[in-house]
Amino acid sequence: MENHSHDVDVKPALTARQRRACLRRALRLRQRGRELYEQADQEEANIRRSLPAGGQITLEDGRRFHVVDNFSERNVVFRPAAVRRFEIVEVKEKRE
Repeated sequence: MENHSHDVDVKPALTARQRRACLRRALRLRQRGRELYEQADQEEANIRRSLPAGGQITLEDGRRFHVVDNFSERNVVFRPAAVRRFEIVEVKEKRE
């Protein structure tokens, strides 16, 4: 049996204090992420109230986005997680 221990990237163990500090930082970052997603959701809701499905927005840098109604053609949509009825997605140019 071969010894492949040299292939493993071994990191020094964290002390209990370091682990707690890492966890506190992770929890703060996760909370900040939740708050930022909530703010982003609110901004997208503002857009959807004034722009119908299929409507487009072009940013100053040339990127284009449109509002997609995921339920426009069916009552049930299968996805691996929660599904939003409306999404704002970037229009990707087809390259040939």
